[in-house]
Amino acid sequence: MHPQTTNLGSAEVHCKKSSVLDTLRANFGTYTSDITNASQCLIDAERDAQRCDDEIQKLEADIVSLRNQQQRIYRRIDRYRSLLAPIRKIPSEILGHIFRLICTENSAATEIDCPAVHLSHVCAGWRDLARTNPSLWSRISIDLVETEYDSFRVKSMLTTCLTLSDPSPIFLDLTLFEADIDKFVLESVMRHCVRWEEVRLNIPGPFDKLSPIKGNLPLLRSLTIDDFQIFDSDDSPESLDCFSLAPRLCTVAIGNIHPTTEISTLPWCQISDLKLHFFNGVGHVNDVLRLAAQTRSVTLSHCFMGDPPSNLSEEFTHSLESLSVILGGNFSDQCFRVWTMPRLNCLHPFNPRDGFFIEDFVYPRRASIVRATLRMRYHYPQSGKYGSQ
Repeated sequence: MHPQTTNLGSAEVHCKKSSVLDTLRANFGTYTSDITNASQCLIDAERDAQRCDDEIQKLEADIVSLRNQQQRIYRRIDRYRSLLAPIRKIPSEILGHIFRLICTENSAATEIDCPAVHLSHVCAGWRDLARTNPSLWSRISIDLVETEYDSFRVKSMLTTCLTLSDPSPIFLDLTLFEADIDKFVLESVMRHCVRWEEVRLNIPGPFDKLSPIKGNLPLLRSLTIDDFQIFDSDDSPESLDCFSLAPRLCTVAIGNIHPTTEISTLPWCQISDLKLHFFNGVGHVNDVLRLAAQTRSVTLSHCFMGDPPSNLSEEFTHSLESLSVILGGNFSDQCFRVWTMPRLNCLHPFNPRDGFFIEDFVYPRRASIVRATLRMRYHYPQSGKYGSQ
């Protein structure tokens, strides 16, 4: 630096210091004395002070420059350390598997959450890996009911996921309710219906708007239709005809419906796993089970099933092998007295009430059920644990 200038002007000030003090003690007055010498001393002192100030500013600028240089060096150190980070030793194949564990769903609801987008912001390598891994973008969930959303961001998110997920199968979860953006969402996903593998739809009817997908569902394996009661009661019986030609469809979950004919066009002969939730009445459930004659596993979830009416025929037989009952609402144990299930070998009642035992499932005249009932599973809400007997 400049050590020779750190005491700039100190000698001149020191040599005049004693004379200035003596003059001040002598009651110096500018009206009686010559002020030329004093004025010159003031000018010299102010000049010396300015020189010191200039030197200070120069030194401070040097300090700032050194600090900036130091920060640049620190950033370079971070980059070198990043090059040697353990994660860079992971092969792309394993890193892609880790990405798939993280990117379980790309959702648009209260917030837009796309894990694959977050990963692609880390570095160019991760961005390329994310963009070339279609499965990271294939799980799409959109819920636009009772939420505030930015339509532009929702459209951008959906378009990006549909584009980058190609040609991977799509897992789709849509909850829409007559919003302006609904038409865009439906038309966008229908253009990729040949890639649908699992679909959950909670959308306002009628289903005629989905007619373009009929015959274009080669991969559809699982279909869930929720809250059917929001649809107009005058829907045509063919309202679900768009799902009639789905050669791989084997799992179906549906909510409460109006007439059974609304779902009669589903390919029931190939459906092996059926879930009914929020159904009203034993008769309603029986109507669906008659359609699902080939089903081997049935789940009744929170169905409101009171005592069977006296005029309901008890001659109802089904060949299902597994029955799960998730209790909720008004569920009468007596409803099982109208069923005969000779092939039933697995019975799961969840959340049993006090006094709700396996005997309540068995009517003495249905001896076939007694022989076939092998296992009962209990759920204890307080502990969150399951038990079997």
